[in-house]
Amino acid sequence: MRAVCIHCGESKPRAMAPCMACGRSPRGEERPVAYLFSSHHLSEEELTAVASRVQAGDRPDPPEHLLQRARSELTQSLSQLPGPVPEAGADQRNLTREEAWLLLLGNVVLTPLLGLAVWWGWRHRHPQAANRVLWMTLPIVAVLGGGWWLIVLLFGEG
Repeated sequence: MRAVCIHCGESKPRAMAPCMACGRSPRGEERPVAYLFSSHHLSEEELTAVASRVQAGDRPDPPEHLLQRARSELTQSLSQLPGPVPEAGADQRNLTREEAWLLLLGNVVLTPLLGLAVWWGWRHRHPQAANRVLWMTLPIVAVLGGGWWLIVLLFGEG
């Protein structure tokens, strides 16, 4: 599957995935439009044309009947997925590159508790971003924790 970001016009692997170019994910009423701007509804040539138009500054404005169709298909596909559906009001925000680098730097220089605190605070409101924070923080916790245990074993009294 392939999709076009409705914000910047760059290509991305899935309609609801965050865009690697601009870091934005479709939210709320943008989701049906993003679904329409995917290979579910458009051919490769049409996706290329849509990407060019968005990059040129055109705002996506599909007709209401297509939006209704997309809403219906999205609702149907979400109901078939295993696992819990995100809370109402939860968005699919993801981390920007700058936020990811700052979090990584804070985890290493200050403490990985910073990443765990961000994960805890975002886990319900921004579940996608919270999961990325957690998966960035856990390896740092493991490496730093293992390092401390090694220091204790090597230099501790006992």
